[in-house]
Amino acid sequence: MNEMAKAQRHGLRTLARAMATAIVAGYAIVAAASTQIDVDRTITSMGAYGGAGYIYFTPAVPNLEGCAHSAGDLIMIDWTADPNAKVMYATALAAHLAGQRVGFGVSGCHSNGGPLAYRVDVKP
Repeated sequence: MNEMAKAQRHGLRTLARAMATAIVAGYAIVAAASTQIDVDRTITSMGAYGGAGYIYFTPAVPNLEGCAHSAGDLIMIDWTADPNAKVMYATALAAHLAGQRVGFGVSGCHSNGGPLAYRVDVKP
């Protein structure tokens, strides 16, 4: 009987560890989710308003990050929350003025409904 109780406790501990690992692994996957937009986009317009920059591009990526702006032709750069945001915007502006192709890394949605960029890539 003592051996059976010991085996049951061991089984419960193993199950608890497995569940904890699954929960942590599942959270890490959700937390790290992001979308990579290939470096084959052309900027069609850009601007800034209310502490953020916005960039329209083509071709679009519909339903990008599941944000309210579902057309997929817009990304937002929030310089109130990201210390590198102004550098990203300047990089995109230089690429636009030089006629270069761009790509983006986006994760989550800005409060205005557009996908939030964390990276800008440029390709000649």
